[in-house]
Parts: sequence; C-alpha cells; structure tokens
Amino acid sequence: MVWFNVDDGLSTSPKVLGIPRAQRLQAIGLWTLAGSWCGKHLTDGAVPVFMIEEWGADASGAQILVDAGLWRETAKGYQFHDWKAYQQSRADVEAKREREREKKARWRRNNAGQFEGNADHVGETSVPVPEGVPGGHVGESPGESHRPFPTLPSPSLPSPVNKTSSSDAEASDVESFSDEVKRLCELLAELVRGNGHKVGVVGKTWWASCERLMRLDGYSAAQIEWLIRWATANEFWQANVRSMDTLRKQFSRMKLQALAERDKQAGKQSAFARNLPVVAQYQEAEIEEVRDRNAIGVGERSGQPDGDAGDGGGLAPVHRLAGL
Repeated sequence: MVWFNVDDGLSTSPKVLGIPRAQRLQAIGLWTLAGSWCGKHLTDGAVPVFMIEEWGADASGAQILVDAGLWRETAKGYQFHDWKAYQQSRADVEAKREREREKKARWRRNNAGQFEGNADHVGETSVPVPEGVPGGHVGESPGESHRPFPTLPSPSLPSPVNKTSSSDAEASDVESFSDEVKRLCELLAELVRGNGHKVGVVGKTWWASCERLMRLDGYSAAQIEWLIRWATANEFWQANVRSMDTLRKQFSRMKLQALAERDKQAGKQSAFARNLPVVAQYQEAEIEEVRDRNAIGVGERSGQPDGDAGDGGGLAPVHRLAGL
C-alpha cells in the first residue's frame, strides 16, 4: 500500500488560499483524489485526462489547480507540482518492495526447519480475520496435529500424509510436479475465474505452493481440493484467495473457520434429531387418547339424543399434539 502524503499545513498553504473560496473545496477534493490514485498506480504524479471526468470533475476544475500552481498541464493530462519532493516515486516504492521480498526470503532461509510439526504458522499474512473464526491465535495450538475436515455430509477424508522434508528451501529444488498438483492448481484457477476475478499465469509458482502444501505441510490432495471448493464458495475468502500461494498461507485459518461452521451445522442437526423421539412420544399419546374417547363415545351414544355425541363422541384434533 502506498500513502499519499498531506501535511497539516495544507489548509493554510498560500497556493490553497489563493484559490477562490467558492471553488476551493471542489478543487482540493479533486487534488486529493488524484493524489491517492497516483500513489496507488505509481504514476509519479501524472494524472490522465480521462480520470478527471471519472471523478466527477471537468477541465475547469483541473484548470483551477493549474492556475494555483498545484498542477501543470502535460501532453496527456496533468502533473502534480514537485511530486517527488513530497511523495514516494515509483522507483522508491519498487525498491522498497524488493528489499522486503529479499528480507522475507532471507528470514525463511535462516529459519528453515524450525517450524516442523507446526508449519501452519509459516507465511501467515495480515488478512483480516472473518466472522466465525474462534478468538485467540489464528493458527492451531502448539503440538496440535492436523484434523481431517469433511463436509456435511461427506466421506471421511484420510489423515495428512507424513512429511518428507523439513523446509521450504528444499522445495525449491523440485524440478517437476505431479499431475495431481497441476490439477489442483487448475481447479483453483477455474473457480477463481468463475467468481469474476482475474488469474495470473498458472505455472511453477502455483505448482510449488501446492507441492509444499502437500509435502511440507502434510495435507492430502483430497483435503486441499475440499478447502479450495469451500474457500471459493465462501463470501469472504473468495475475494481474498486468488492464488495457490495465498491458499497455502491462509490454509490453517480457513480450515479453522470451515471446521467451526461444520460443527455448528452438525449441532443444529443433532438438536433436531434429539427432539424426534419426544415428538413421536407425544404423537403416540395423542393417538391413544383419541382411541379412548372413541370407545367411550360408542358406549354412551345410545343414551344420548340424536345428533349429540357428547364430549367423547368426536375425534380429538391431531394439531393439539403437545399443546401446539
């Protein structure tokens, strides 16, 4: 994320105060929106003409900023004045991102093997925790083993396979990938596209993440496929999981939520099943009561006037069952 910097002197800047008061708020609003957009797209302060109209302004609004000395005109639109003096340049941002990537890669290499048996915590990111995930640490508790997480209903999934390696560094040596790995990657890509999202190239980066998920993290192909289908159908996760690398990083967190939803649904079904014998008991009691009243009605009917069957002559309505 790139921030567009606005200092506390903006409101009293001579350039801002030089804008006519009736036009000032509209002009600075356009200036702020354009700055945020330039920061996100790393344009180094270049504002194309078509975006002016997109933000609900017109050429006159841009001209106010030019006259105030905040912008200058270019062949393709407008340019922020002294952008690099106050904002991050594209080169600065890209260099910073590269340093962060190298730092993370170096950390992973230096700490390879320290998380064997608890690999769920390696590579976690700051994706917000969705509603329904239990509180506390987003990963599993220390020493907790992976649990199969079948759907409702579904056949039981096999336990995770044994790990054959202890670090991600070793996975980088893999030269070829199995058909199962490629199939799972294509499945995720297809479901992501089906949700209306773009998918990059499905190649070695995707395959390596899936292979590590199976070999290092210890999940079976069936478990991975199950969670792929669950995540791409979940309202929150379908917008956040668009690659196999992200799926692996968030696998433990998503599994916890999936298990919580499964247990919650199973609890509702169990409660309904527990009530069935009680309902059946009331039904039997009601039927027995109806039979008793019919028997009494037949025995007394001969001594009653025609057309009056007495209290016990009619059938008791079944909807009186259990007071309903």
